[in-house]
Amino acid sequence: MNHLKRLSYLLLDLAVALFAIGAAVALYRFGIMTLLEKLLPLSELQFMILRRAGVMAVLFFAYWTVARYYEKRTITELAFKPLAILVSALFGIVLIGITILSLYALEHYQLVSFRGYSAALPIMVAIALAVVFEEVVFRGVIFRLLEQHAGTAIALVVQASIFGGLHLFNDGTSAMTVISVTLLGAFWAVIYVYSRNLWVVVANH
Repeated sequence: MNHLKRLSYLLLDLAVALFAIGAAVALYRFGIMTLLEKLLPLSELQFMILRRAGVMAVLFFAYWTVARYYEKRTITELAFKPLAILVSALFGIVLIGITILSLYALEHYQLVSFRGYSAALPIMVAIALAVVFEEVVFRGVIFRLLEQHAGTAIALVVQASIFGGLHLFNDGTSAMTVISVTLLGAFWAVIYVYSRNLWVVVANH
């Protein structure tokens, strides 16, 4: 009975947090932004910036609201730690650099075209938003709550499995893709365990 009660509390906590984040982002993206696009004479780039910044803002507002009023706790995992963030980012650059260089050396990576840097900023912003969203949801919500209710080891395995499994819906996904993404989900959870800071994980991601 005790295990059933703990599972019930876990599922409730997950449902509340994920619903709050999903509802807030959907309301802004498909409600407020739709209205603003009709009312404001802004360029496509300006709307892109407004859309991305707004999604980021409501994401963190929903996360903070759940922590403050539902969980009744102080958020410590969003503290800004410049040195730890920098080290994590550099470590991430080294890891991806080793991967690309290895693929290049084995002739599996080729530069076939170059379209300039003009499109780089929107792509980088979109990637950054996706990274932040994933870390808040998977490490900030799913892993943290699983760890709180079931322990670190179980949380690590379950969260990584969910993270990898959801990538099955991506185009061109293979078994190796799912395995590698699952391992990355576990890896980033380990970074969170040792840093207890989402920005450190975001920087590595």
